[in-house]
Amino acid sequence: METKSVYASPTSDLLNKNAVVWDGDFLKTQNPARLPACCIGCGAVDKLEQTEEKLTYLNPLTFFWILLSPIALIIAYFVFRKQLSISYSRCAPCTKKATLWGNIAKISWVLFVVGIVVRILIGKQFFMLQMIVILGSPLLALFATAMKDTQLSVKDFREPIFVLKGFNKAFVAKLKGQSR
Repeated sequence: METKSVYASPTSDLLNKNAVVWDGDFLKTQNPARLPACCIGCGAVDKLEQTEEKLTYLNPLTFFWILLSPIALIIAYFVFRKQLSISYSRCAPCTKKATLWGNIAKISWVLFVVGIVVRILIGKQFFMLQMIVILGSPLLALFATAMKDTQLSVKDFREPIFVLKGFNKAFVAKLKGQSR
């Protein structure tokens, strides 16, 4: 029988680069991360498509750089941000929904720019219609972005471990059921 030395470093499930470990409702992983084959939107396991994404973590204290100047904040953002490359799966209906809302968001931003250009070119004619387009299209774009988004984000970063949050309840239930 092999005995483990008291001086040996502790083993961790996160030594594997693609490993994920549940910590309550949060998921701990390393960069690059690969989530298990389960739809992140609905928990389905059939006919999945892989999606690659980069998530960014920025310590909230970094925003105090705005007290110096906006330029200092921009520099601090690029210096102190940590990025996680993550790949996850989506089923066909969830991918279709994300694509639809993504296209609506793009069209809304185009309408916003067109509304401003029309306002500059023709002046106050059709003022109410211009204001509806200029004020309404960014709101629609933000709503569409929220509808397409997975809500997946980085909660915390402690070198080299990223803590992820924002998982769908069906996804969490499916994966926690598999890990038992």
